Amino acid sequence: GRAYGTTETGGTVRLQHAGPLGRRFFTNTRLQLNFQESDRESEFELPTLRILDARTSGGAQQRGGRRSKGVNLMSDIDYVRGIHSFRTGVDLNATWVDTDEDSNYLGTYTFESIDAYVAGTPRSYTRRIGDPNISYDNVLGAVYVQDDIRIRKNLTISPGVRYELQTHVDDYNNFAPRIGVNWAPFKSGRTTVRASAGIFYDWLSMGTYEQTLRGDGFRQQELNIINPSFPDPGSEGIIPTTNQYRMGEDIALVHTRRLSAGVQQTVTPRIRVGATYAWTHFLDLLRGENLNAPINGVRPDPRFSNVIRAIDDAESKNHSLSTNMSISLGVPTPAMQQERWNWRRGSICPSYTLGKQRSNSDGAFSTPFTGSPEGEWGPSNNDTRHRLNVGLNTQALKNMNLSLSFNYNSANPYTIRTGYDDNADLIFNDRPAGVTRNTERGNGLMNISTNVSYTIPFGKRPAAAPPTGGGGTTVIHAGDMMIMRAAAPGGGSARYRINLSLGVNNLTNRVNHTGWNGTMTSPFFGQSTSVGAPRKLNFGVSFSF
Repeated sequence: GRAYGTTETGGTVRLQHAGPLGRRFFTNTRLQLNFQESDRESEFELPTLRILDARTSGGAQQRGGRRSKGVNLMSDIDYVRGIHSFRTGVDLNATWVDTDEDSNYLGTYTFESIDAYVAGTPRSYTRRIGDPNISYDNVLGAVYVQDDIRIRKNLTISPGVRYELQTHVDDYNNFAPRIGVNWAPFKSGRTTVRASAGIFYDWLSMGTYEQTLRGDGFRQQELNIINPSFPDPGSEGIIPTTNQYRMGEDIALVHTRRLSAGVQQTVTPRIRVGATYAWTHFLDLLRGENLNAPINGVRPDPRFSNVIRAIDDAESKNHSLSTNMSISLGVPTPAMQQERWNWRRGSICPSYTLGKQRSNSDGAFSTPFTGSPEGEWGPSNNDTRHRLNVGLNTQALKNMNLSLSFNYNSANPYTIRTGYDDNADLIFNDRPAGVTRNTERGNGLMNISTNVSYTIPFGKRPAAAPPTGGGGTTVIHAGDMMIMRAAAPGGGSARYRINLSLGVNNLTNRVNHTGWNGTMTSPFFGQSTSVGAPRKLNFGVSFSF
């Protein structure tokens, strides 16, 4: 009964022009036009029946859709002179959105217990009323200039600066300088040291902006009937005060400061190892401020419940150490590539990341329980301390690619909450005394996935003979592997190809527990309330010419 379907359509048109401009300039311009449209429809148009801490049934109450159009223009100019390689460019992106997505338009009955449900005595009935139609646009713009300065054969310094603007954000001080260094200190060239420092900006999420339009307190409201009749609640009820969401007047783009340093070492022609440390400090993150919290039980503005304004005084501090290794089972040769079977055509790539992320905000409209962001410091919601990945890639069978990956992520944190609203602001984020944000963790997540593809080439592509009269060789770089594919003598490569592919996510169908409940009054306190994605198979066929 809770099922609903989504239909999505879309299209993209891309135009590109690239080529020399005079003797020293090179231009590359890309224009992309796209449109997306989606519609939702419930399988059954029925009210929702919710039994507290037990189950939810009835209709899904999902309808309406979203339509968006966009245009993206990017243009770069390269100029090389002496030890300098300059590049400058512009990036413009405009989007227009219309949406009438709607939910709970038939109402929701809430029962306090299973006995109340059997008796047909709901505690309340709520229904969303009003106009769900919303339209808005968004324009992003950026210009940049950078220079790769080759000081010596083994030393390159890359300074640059970028400037960004966005509609809906009255912040124009968005200059972002950055610099990178690439150094090979030894004659062998097997060791590479990289370091970078810079300032970066992130765009304001249009989901946040859209919530201020949808939740302005007037466009849509909630009808509430206490102790309604069932199954017909009637039409008499109250429209209680509703929340209002606003954007702060001087919102700035998220400002990121980042430092990183790493080393890459070629141990043998088949083995490479590396490590990178990064420190990232996010400033001007959004968090919620309640402008209408009760004072002695009375709201300053009686027209609304909570008035949540998004302001930008929150932060996040992240540290990470990433290590990686690449092991090629063999050094590819033209003869090896022509063999029907050779187990050496493959690689193993393990990696491990140790991270620590701390923040003092859970989102743009999340209000701090302590009243200020200073008292909200704790692990970030996505603070994954350990990440382990092992990938196996093989082309042992000619024309076949097989990859197998193992991924493990340690558990993300969750917050302990009392389940009570002690300050009567109708925001149930109260924590026990002395307990900070995100102090508990559930179980880690593990996943094994595989992808296999097989190509059937046929037909001859006419090709001119190489100047030497031989068959010629094509060099393809695939990550850390170099594959040398010999052309067929006198006949060129295949003209047509059929590619068959199969991908399996969560190959073992492992149950990964998520959604850990931190509410002390819940019967599911300290337990998982949902699971991650089950096993999923994707099969594809493509034809190329």
